[in-house]
Amino acid sequence: MTEQHDFTTLDIDKGAQNKLSPTPDFDGPTTSRRTTDPLCLILLFIFWGLATWVGAWALQNGEPQRLMHPADYKGRLCGVDRDVNGTVLPSQWHVVDLVQSGVCVDGCFEEGEVDLNPTNGTDLVCKEDADVKLMEGCLGDDGVSLSDDPDVLVTCGGCMYRSGTVEVLNHCLSNSYTDVVDKVNQAATKRGLEPSTNNDGDTNYSNTKIRMASYIRRFLQDMYTAVYIVGGVGIGGSASLGLLLLVLLRYKKCIAGVFCFSAVMVPLGLGGGGVLMWFLTYDYELTTTNGLHSDSKIFCVRALGYVLWIGAALSLLFVVFRRRVVAVDILITKAAARSVREVRFSLLFPLVQLVGYVLLLGALGTWFVFLSTVGSFVEVSTEVFVGSSEITTVVWEYSSKTHYAFWFLLIVFLWTAEFILALGQLVLSLSFSEWYFTAEKDEGNNVSICRSIYTTLIRHAGTAAFGSMVIKIVRVLRAPTLFIQSRIKKTRLDNRCIDAIICSCQCCLFFLERYMKFIDRAAYVHTALFGYSFTKGSQESYYLVVRNARRMSDGLNAGWLSFAFVKMFIAVVVAAASFLLMDFMYGKELQSVVSITVVVGIISWFVGQMFIEVINMAVSTLIQCFLADEEMFGNEGSLYVPDELDEFLAQLDRGDQFEIYDKESEINDSVFDGKDKGSPTNSNTSVDA
Repeated sequence: MTEQHDFTTLDIDKGAQNKLSPTPDFDGPTTSRRTTDPLCLILLFIFWGLATWVGAWALQNGEPQRLMHPADYKGRLCGVDRDVNGTVLPSQWHVVDLVQSGVCVDGCFEEGEVDLNPTNGTDLVCKEDADVKLMEGCLGDDGVSLSDDPDVLVTCGGCMYRSGTVEVLNHCLSNSYTDVVDKVNQAATKRGLEPSTNNDGDTNYSNTKIRMASYIRRFLQDMYTAVYIVGGVGIGGSASLGLLLLVLLRYKKCIAGVFCFSAVMVPLGLGGGGVLMWFLTYDYELTTTNGLHSDSKIFCVRALGYVLWIGAALSLLFVVFRRRVVAVDILITKAAARSVREVRFSLLFPLVQLVGYVLLLGALGTWFVFLSTVGSFVEVSTEVFVGSSEITTVVWEYSSKTHYAFWFLLIVFLWTAEFILALGQLVLSLSFSEWYFTAEKDEGNNVSICRSIYTTLIRHAGTAAFGSMVIKIVRVLRAPTLFIQSRIKKTRLDNRCIDAIICSCQCCLFFLERYMKFIDRAAYVHTALFGYSFTKGSQESYYLVVRNARRMSDGLNAGWLSFAFVKMFIAVVVAAASFLLMDFMYGKELQSVVSITVVVGIISWFVGQMFIEVINMAVSTLIQCFLADEEMFGNEGSLYVPDELDEFLAQLDRGDQFEIYDKESEINDSVFDGKDKGSPTNSNTSVDA
């Protein structure tokens, strides 16, 4: 069956219709390689050098102790800086006014010391007397001494009620934020004061304002508290589970079990997670009166539950209506499993990538931590009540230089992370293509992962840098669209037409990113085979795909659904385990167990992807090697096609006549019953036959 394609004149001039032809001494991937795309590698080195300079600047100017020690209303660090008398300030922090400024205290209050109905100023937490006297509205009737009326001292911004009983990273937090806000409202009403509102219509001393810190800061504190769960379970657990599943996928008898078990457990796990989120929201609603769980938090948890239910329903529909695809996935994975099994140390290669990611996160993470403390305190004034004096406090502010440094480090991080992934794909492509073009596979092979790593780093690191840069550029292009959308929503000028246009742009960019990822993978395989640069490999692999569109489509699309279920299974299992551990070990120490669980799930997805990518890359490499093999040796018969791949290709050939995705018996009998339906031998399979 010969496929005809309409190429443009430009494509024809570039050789789109020319099939691959082997050299006289061809016996596998080329050994005469040159260094490809060196300029892009040099550019990456320049970015690394600049990132190192930015990191050194952050290490020199940053003060990470600012993350561990809270600052009072003057910007002094509790437990570090000294007061006017030269005494070291107490190490704990307590809110002291209506705009979430704080004061250093000797310790958090006990439940019996909380007093929302004080009789005089001594029952409050106050700023230094000298500072309070300078604040308008805080003096007594004589105009000289401080007022002793608690309502006056609270509404003028000089003091706050004793409420902090829960200690989190040296911050004394309240168990009854809502009660504090209600008490402030009562004091303001008693004095005839009207709360001032911001642009969103919220009071400037809203529940969120009174809390110790912003949502981001509380999230970072939760991350610090649960760091061992995030690292041990999120990274270590997902790596262990990914390695276990990869080991099982090497063996034919385990492939169907792994795929089917994952396909069943993912909907159950997502549905169970949705039920858990629903029970959590019910529990949170019972405790909203003490302010521990805001309405927005309850809404987010409930929304997450709905998302999990939708994910469970969609995954279940995929399993039911695309079960034939799973059968095809099992066949192609059997073909790839042999290559993974026979290429020594391919199982351990993801651990090398994982080490690279850990080193990247360690270096850039340290620089980000120090960079987040490069700034200064500036005074700001906030009008809390209409017609009343403003409360002046200090806030942490970053310079434009720090902002630019942050975005630059983020770009370097994303590019380097994609670069590590691209290097792994190139290494695996080299190894599996060399295995494919081993004629007598039953007699063993001399494929070496270490040699592939050396070849990739010395000859084709620039190609990996080029491909990863292209992917990052496409992703960066999506950022302005998101920014424009957020700005339009803030101005409340959005409508259905504008939303449709923006969503269309996002959809186009998403598919462009997916297309570029496909081209990247195919280009890396072509680079592994022929030593091409990224652009040359992309062009030649694209023409190879188009010339064999039917075969390539079925071959490369096979596996994606089942591999996605396996990666989701890893993420669901690890996220569920981390949730149970955090709830058992830390309990109420965490502001939000759900948010950290989501982070662990995302981490486990990416870590699991490193391991599943081994066999996924084996599938892509073997199919593309077969197409190149067929074009070069199709007329005389190939010596390289393994039996397992030959069986899969035979199913595809029969699918041309029997509609492989609509006739279940052709595949299911072969896959699940192990019956041989007369598949051709590995020397005669050909699209053009």
